[in-house]
Amino acid sequence: MANVPKVISIRINFFNQYYLCFPFQSFLNPKTTAKNLIPWPRKDMCHYFIANIKINNEDEYKKYLDEVDEVFSKFKGEYLAVDNNPTVLEGNWKYSRTVVIKFDTMEDFNAWYHSEKYQKILKYRLTAADCDTILIKGNGD
Repeated sequence: MANVPKVISIRINFFNQYYLCFPFQSFLNPKTTAKNLIPWPRKDMCHYFIANIKINNEDEYKKYLDEVDEVFSKFKGEYLAVDNNPTVLEGNWKYSRTVVIKFDTMEDFNAWYHSEKYQKILKYRLTAADCDTILIKGNGD
């Protein structure tokens, strides 16, 4: 067993809840209980909203920009980057803007994105631009 890594993490399903565990330390231990395992996804994981935007109608997009900061300020998120000229490292880039926003919890993201106020102005962005957006999980702080 000298060549076996000392730390291996795996996801296991324990009563329909996923957990991270370290097999040689806890999973193989007959005394392992749900209290010894780390829930996955962790409750403290942050989430990153990433929008790649190709603006087609500047006037319509301006309606979105005129209201987005006021709406966003009422929610728990943090702009990490807004770049109108990102450096393309690989592939073909059709976008004119990339926005990265951090949310400490999924609940914070949902409160903002699905709010009545944001949905009201989102239509301007979606009408004025081609947008590809994703939400990814981070590691928390």
